[in-house]
Amino acid sequence: MNDAARPAPRDGRPGRQIDSLTALRGVLAVWVVLYHYWNELLVLFPAGEWLTPVCRHGHFAVPGFFALSGFVLAHTYGIRFAALGGRALLRFWAMRLARLYPVHFTGLLAVAAMAAASDRLGYRLDPGGYTTADFLRNLLLIHTWVPHFRLNWNYPSWSISSEWFAYLLFPFAARWVLPRLGSTARAAAAVLAGAAVTLLVYSFGAEWPFRELLVVVPTFFTGLALFALVRSRPSASGRPVRFLPEVCLLAGAVACFLPDEFVATGVLPAEFALIGVLAHAGGRCGWVWRSRSLVAVGEVSYSLYMTHTLGQKLLYRLLPTSRFAEDAIPIKIGVACAYAATVLAFCLVWYFLVEKPCRDWVRARLRRSAAGGLAPGPGGS
Repeated sequence: MNDAARPAPRDGRPGRQIDSLTALRGVLAVWVVLYHYWNELLVLFPAGEWLTPVCRHGHFAVPGFFALSGFVLAHTYGIRFAALGGRALLRFWAMRLARLYPVHFTGLLAVAAMAAASDRLGYRLDPGGYTTADFLRNLLLIHTWVPHFRLNWNYPSWSISSEWFAYLLFPFAARWVLPRLGSTARAAAAVLAGAAVTLLVYSFGAEWPFRELLVVVPTFFTGLALFALVRSRPSASGRPVRFLPEVCLLAGAVACFLPDEFVATGVLPAEFALIGVLAHAGGRCGWVWRSRSLVAVGEVSYSLYMTHTLGQKLLYRLLPTSRFAEDAIPIKIGVACAYAATVLAFCLVWYFLVEKPCRDWVRARLRRSAAGGLAPGPGGS
């Protein structure tokens, strides 16, 4: 079996990175970026309207991230939490927080600086909320832990706040749930149950109190159950299996063309299936999922996800696409390239100056505390 696709051993040692899942993180992050910038791209290139059903449902990438995190943590730590010790719990939570917080914190400061500058210049960045109370909740990474959350400050961070909640629960799920999913039947039943609850929340829970936390818990659990299911099955092989990821991806894209009330029913199962199939296929999946370029996008996907709206706040003011709606195609292409370059610049600055140095520091700390057995998660989790 390809080393990058090896499930976590049953003795609890950390599993290695699964490149295809890292690549999937990149695909999901790009989908979110297209979701947020699609209206501007349509102003420049109205002929792309046929892709609107796919791009305007890019918010469904977020449950994909949640499920990936559940899978990756289960893959990485295996049965490490078979016995819950206070020191191990604190170390795990500290390392997870150290992985999430630097990018979140610096992104929050960047938005605060933009908000202060825009007030001095006499205009608002966007309709988002910028209250002191929300800022303090963002600092504590608990801004979605309220009954009826509304997007504010660096708004992609809502998912990080919710994911932090799931991280607090993970050791207990690893201790009491994962060991009970040893058989294929139990693991499959758990996947179906988690997917069903996720669909219930997405389909009917738009106004439920604490919706953002209710979204992450069953979705994260589904990822954990997917790991148990993959672990219980023999290694994948053969040409039909090799093309299953592309089939799942195509099924998710086609589901975006369904009536809005049925989109979640098609997209979410396709995402969950894609995670399981990629992990099960390992190194036998198509070359695209193992390509260096797509894996590299996956490596920077956290910074891309957390900073792409920073560029949006500047671009909408300094380079609105409405100014170029009637211009020639070469000029429109130039404007689109300027948007892409800005998004990429923010991503790479945060990745190389914040995310990577902090991640390397965390890994160095982990190596020095090897007795605890904690290691950084595959695909950047």
